[in-house]
Amino acid sequence: MTVDFEQSFPQLTEPPVVEATIQWVARPTVLAYYDNLQDELRSRLTWASRFEPIHLTEVQAMIDPLDGGTPPVVHHRQGNVGLRMTSADGHTVAQFTNDGVSFSVLQKYNGWESFRDLALESWRAFLDLAQPTTIHQLGVRYINRFATATAADLSDFLNEPPSQPGGMPMRRFLYESQFKLPGYPYGVRIVKLMDVANESSTMPLGLFLDITAHTTGAISNDGGNMIEHLKKLRWLKNNVFFGLLCDEAVKNLGGVL
Repeated sequence: MTVDFEQSFPQLTEPPVVEATIQWVARPTVLAYYDNLQDELRSRLTWASRFEPIHLTEVQAMIDPLDGGTPPVVHHRQGNVGLRMTSADGHTVAQFTNDGVSFSVLQKYNGWESFRDLALESWRAFLDLAQPTTIHQLGVRYINRFATATAADLSDFLNEPPSQPGGMPMRRFLYESQFKLPGYPYGVRIVKLMDVANESSTMPLGLFLDITAHTTGAISNDGGNMIEHLKKLRWLKNNVFFGLLCDEAVKNLGGVL
């Protein structure tokens, strides 16, 4: 792979994005930062209209190894670990937890700049309230769906479609791979998935390309440094995305090669 972080890519008029997410894995130093989180975020994130607590539920069964006839004792533990915010139309979501913050746009993706800027609002709120000292991992994830793709025409979408031994009809295609960008603190995870709706139907759910570009080590929470990482992770995601697709698929998405 030739690395050129200034490289431009085709601009798509019909991007197939069904979900885009930026996630910061960062440990709060203010351990109870979410006690008044809803009040704090209501004024900071004006797009959010619904607030829901995120609960952790653990179930543990204790069995006495010396008494096989005694039923296990089941312990339940619940706790509040964060807050989930959703826009009125359901297309914008942020989650604040004790592991960091994530920001997602569902279905209505309007381009990198607006997506990144809204995500940064959530990050800055987390940074101010939780006061993490380090970002343990930063990731940019895009889930893309090609609704019209079928097992018979995957070669019209992918440069490397799966084989069909003996011409047998494909019921499911799942391929996951992970890579590290040589010489840089970045990695990428790629998932290709096609599934059939049910056993009696030949109507596919389409082809999904799930691409996550992420840092491979901790980074500082300095604003300029983090923005530069986001730029490079976006480049890596785009490089992989357009490398997976054949030229005809890119043209069908409104891209100019």
